Amino acid sequence: MWSHSHSDWEDTFRINTTAHYFLSVALMKLLAAAGDLDLPDGRKGREVGRGVVVITSSCASSHNSTNVDLSSYAPSKAATDHLVKILSSKFTRWYIRVNSINPGCKLNTCNFRAATDFLFCSCSQ
Repeated sequence: MWSHSHSDWEDTFRINTTAHYFLSVALMKLLAAAGDLDLPDGRKGREVGRGVVVITSSCASSHNSTNVDLSSYAPSKAATDHLVKILSSKFTRWYIRVNSINPGCKLNTCNFRAATDFLFCSCSQ
């Protein structure tokens, strides 16, 4: 657990959580305008998927993996999941949707320490 420095934690949260917040807020006026745009067919932009924020998180946000050190990564992704809920409720009045995707683990050669030792779950190939 002591393998991470304070700056490692700061960098991880800055990239995985803080950046999503400031980018979403910086683009808020453009997202609202895209959603409010009158389209030629009479619909609003928001009716066809304009003005949407999609944030990538990770399945690590909800797993307690003890066989690999995700000490700063997993909490930063959990914070990202919560940030999506907060932004979603805050941006509602401007009809800006905020969603996230949490990709799962994909078995591949990068995930294995040995042929049958999957790092993130008890899955076997």
